[in-house]
Amino acid sequence: MAAIKLGGTTLALVMIAVALMALVNPMINAAKAVVPNSVELAPAVVWNEKVDLAMREVIIDPAYSHALEEHPDTAPIVWECMKSKGPYITFQVDPGRRYLRVCLIDDKIFGFQIVDYVGKKMMEKTAYIRDELKTVKDLFDYARRNGYPRFTKPIF
Repeated sequence: MAAIKLGGTTLALVMIAVALMALVNPMINAAKAVVPNSVELAPAVVWNEKVDLAMREVIIDPAYSHALEEHPDTAPIVWECMKSKGPYITFQVDPGRRYLRVCLIDDKIFGFQIVDYVGKKMMEKTAYIRDELKTVKDLFDYARRNGYPRFTKPIF
């Protein structure tokens, strides 16, 4: 095998590239771990433009939502998360009628907001935190067990 001679500049660039890869690889692996390969996801629901547009502005009406009655400590946290970060993922609970929006409050806290498609509006039914779900895998396992497919716009 022939030896390759590298000049000082080339060698320095190679060493920088190796150092960058050492820094970037853990980040890439962490990003891949967000949805573990072992998680079996339900197939994505056919996307519906009307529902998607309505989902962008969820109405919180105390006459319709029981969030403040049933979950007074956690509902405002979920609302703030939805307002500041938006939904992490949305699942369909009841075709064309009810959806589960999930907000990632922090690494191990998931806020749930159940919303109904009523007329041409999206109305909140409730909002709360699921304490027993600690990882993204737990979240997807929960959705799979309950038969909740992802509500996702198709990629063409």
